[in-house]
Amino acid sequence: MTYLPGPKLADCLEQHPELAKHIGRLVAALHDQSIIHGDLTTSNMILSDGAVHLIDFGLSFFSHRIEDKAVDIHLLRQALESKHHTIWESAFEAVLSGYHPNEREQILQRYTQVESRGKNKSK
Repeated sequence: MTYLPGPKLADCLEQHPELAKHIGRLVAALHDQSIIHGDLTTSNMILSDGAVHLIDFGLSFFSHRIEDKAVDIHLLRQALESKHHTIWESAFEAVLSGYHPNEREQILQRYTQVESRGKNKSK
């Protein structure tokens, strides 16, 4: 295991919003390898040497399912909205602009369905 010096993104994303696009690239790379992180929050991302690194894969698992990848994206959106409420919308747009896995269209279509299920629960 390697120690990564640097702050958690939870503490510095507002000062470095350009990093959100890089988050999208990292998540796409995971999803292209059928890895679902399971806990995509900015507390599980470290800014070290100018790059974002994902940490804490304790809830991760392998899955080829579009649903699992869409839920991973949904949980990231929720985490951004909760922790970074002043910039979450632009940050999430930037995440999506960097998110280009092989099955992007299907994942984002399913993400929309996952989002609508969540909204129906809150009514």
